[in-house]
Amino acid sequence: GREVRGSSGGVEMRERRFDEMPQDARADLSFLQSPQSAMREKRFTATGELLCLVDEAGAEEVDDAVRAAREGFAEWSRTPGEERGEVLRRAAGMLRERHEELARLEVLDTGKPLREALSDAGGAGVLSLLAGHASTTCVRGSHTPTSPSTFAYTLREPLGVCAAI
Repeated sequence: GREVRGSSGGVEMRERRFDEMPQDARADLSFLQSPQSAMREKRFTATGELLCLVDEAGAEEVDDAVRAAREGFAEWSRTPGEERGEVLRRAAGMLRERHEELARLEVLDTGKPLREALSDAGGAGVLSLLAGHASTTCVRGSHTPTSPSTFAYTLREPLGVCAAI
C-alpha cells in the first residue's frame, strides 16, 4: 500500500487506504477509489514537507459518486425527520470532537492562519441547526394563515443530491 506517515503542526497524519476501511463503510463508498485514479502528493505550503498522498478523481469517479449519492438519497428521503436529525446531530458531534485537528489540517493544506482555519472548520453549528429543523419542521411542517378562510401548509423535505467543492 501507499502510505505516508508524518507529523506537522501538531497533527499526526496517516493516509488511510480504502482497503483498510471497515467492510460496512466500503460497501457504499466503493466509488472513492478507482483503478483509474492517480495519486498526487499533498505538501505543506510553508515548508514543502510531504503531508500525504491523495487520490485524484476524474470524470468517471465524479459520476460514480453522484450515482451513489442518488441511490442513497432514495433511502435518506424516506427516513423520518427525527432519524435524519439524529444523524446530523451525530455528524455535528464528530466535527466538534475533531474541530481543532480539522482546523490544523486546514492550516497545513492551505497555509491560512490557525484562527481563520478554526472559524472555517466550524460546520458543527450549521449541522446542529439543520438537525433541529429535520427533527421539528420536517416532521410537522408549518401552518400559515393567508386569509380568514385559507392557509398555506409548508412541509420541508429532502429535495435531492447537491455537491460542494
